[in-house]
Amino acid sequence: LAIFNPSNLPPSQMLHDIMAEIEGKEFTMQDEADGRFFVDAMSICLRMNDLELAYRLHNLQETGENWRLVGDSYRQSIYYGKFLDLICQMEGGEEMWRWYKDLVPSVHYPNVAAILNILRSLEVSNMHHKIPELWEDIRNLQHFNKQELVEGVLEFMAREKHSPEIQQLFMPVVQNIKENFEFYYSAPAPPRRATLSWSSSSLSNLLVLFLRAGELKKASDMLPLFKEHTKTPSAEAMEEYLAACVEAKDKNKAKAGLNIAVHCGLPKIVEYAENLKSSFNMGEQEQTGIDAILKEELNVEPGEEKNKQ
Repeated sequence: LAIFNPSNLPPSQMLHDIMAEIEGKEFTMQDEADGRFFVDAMSICLRMNDLELAYRLHNLQETGENWRLVGDSYRQSIYYGKFLDLICQMEGGEEMWRWYKDLVPSVHYPNVAAILNILRSLEVSNMHHKIPELWEDIRNLQHFNKQELVEGVLEFMAREKHSPEIQQLFMPVVQNIKENFEFYYSAPAPPRRATLSWSSSSLSNLLVLFLRAGELKKASDMLPLFKEHTKTPSAEAMEEYLAACVEAKDKNKAKAGLNIAVHCGLPKIVEYAENLKSSFNMGEQEQTGIDAILKEELNVEPGEEKNKQ
């Protein structure tokens, strides 16, 4: 297979011919090189995006004791990883999830890249309700402290606003991720070096997810972390936060949000200030307090605000 399917050329149809000859038959290892067949063949299926052929190959692997030809745990990981990757690309939906649950963790331990593929497949299929189950697997696989994956999970949950039921379903995952970040920041230096670190996107996504679950206090508790770790909230997250404060009629939390927006130099800060003044029907003294926030950080006099915007 390797000879007739070099990586720098499109794969040939030889595997189809081979499968026509050996399908349904049982084999025993005759040579050490026999252990390469299933891995190489599944690689070709992935290169050709041929899911039907991959299913046929997998059925052959499950015939009798052909599974022994897959080889050691390393080769098994490659074989099942490519098989699941192809399923994620071509199937999606409940069928993809059925295969995922069938393979993981009984015969396959996916790496971070593989789980990100599964996340993309779930998102395309609008299967956000599966995230608590997937996160539990991520924890069991010891991937819960992998920065790229944690960022991907947060982005998956925060990219769009969902029904109240789905937002509540996210909450155990959101809370656990926040606790993981806090743990690594409170841990001694050596464990911290290769683990989680706050980013602007992770903080912004957690802020938004707490807001959408109706947890304004928990969202407000995220604000000091932006200043503490020199990160900047996204404009979208800050607008959503301030809107939630207005809806909850919570002036103090709104002012705290404005403080962070001004400190981080977000766009539209003058607009935010004017909206808060009008939304809360602030008196002259309170409006002066808002003006003081802008003046302190931006050196903007109250009469100059419109021009500064």
